[in-house]
Amino acid sequence: MRNPRRPLFHLLLFAFFVAGCEMSNTTGPADATGVADLPRLSEVTEVRFDELSQELAQFDSFLDRVEPDEPDSTSPPDTTPDTTPDTTIPPEDVTAEDEVSEVTQLEPTFSFAIVADPHLSGNPDHRENLVRAVNRIIAERDNFQIELVFILGDIAWGETDGLSNVADARSILDPLEDAGMHYIPVMGDNEAQYGGEEEFHDIFAPQYEHLAESLDSWVKMPTPSGGLTLDSFSFEYKGCHFVSADFISREIGHESCDIHNFDGGSWPWLLADIAAASTLIDHQKR
Repeated sequence: MRNPRRPLFHLLLFAFFVAGCEMSNTTGPADATGVADLPRLSEVTEVRFDELSQELAQFDSFLDRVEPDEPDSTSPPDTTPDTTPDTTIPPEDVTAEDEVSEVTQLEPTFSFAIVADPHLSGNPDHRENLVRAVNRIIAERDNFQIELVFILGDIAWGETDGLSNVADARSILDPLEDAGMHYIPVMGDNEAQYGGEEEFHDIFAPQYEHLAESLDSWVKMPTPSGGLTLDSFSFEYKGCHFVSADFISREIGHESCDIHNFDGGSWPWLLADIAAASTLIDHQKR
């Protein structure tokens, strides 16, 4: 029986796909003075939806191989007598100490913060906003048990007064590590549209190396691949698997989505990463 949660995944993937397609006619990264106009959803072509349907079918086929079937609620009940000894503690015998003991066996929890679209491209207000966000996260670290900080795309590109905005962004973000939190920079479509992928990777290379040493099972997709500098990676942290797949189109003037479905591209890398993570989780359960 197909996992009932899979339609929710389809809905989320559809939402991300439409969000990417809605930006397909923009003229490049928004500058410091405003945001490029976005076309209406009606302008999304049928071809893109056909592509999405094909990819969903491919992903379903993959999940059928790595995801165990769930019981079919329509199947007749199993009437075979259960001879397993009952070791359940009767409810009246459960004490407060028993309940506390179960709670204290749980793994320590943690939180992660997200900073999206800092847009350091020459606007001093954007830079100040990033500084304030970093300072706020540091101040709230202990209150919310923040251990990871994801910087999700459109971090910085270009230069201001002859200085790299990407290097400036890193100088603002590095104090997060000094405060005991790992920050994970994720490249956005604006960096790609500006042609700044290599600069982004070069400047954040020391941070990626630090993450590889600090996080379990850190894997970064080899790049360049297919002539593209793709930014895909994954890692494990306290029982959670985090994965970031680069689905950014490299077509200049079109901030749309592209799963890069070719040998060595983001899509086959993502499928392999999920399969490896599933194997790791099964091993941990045993």
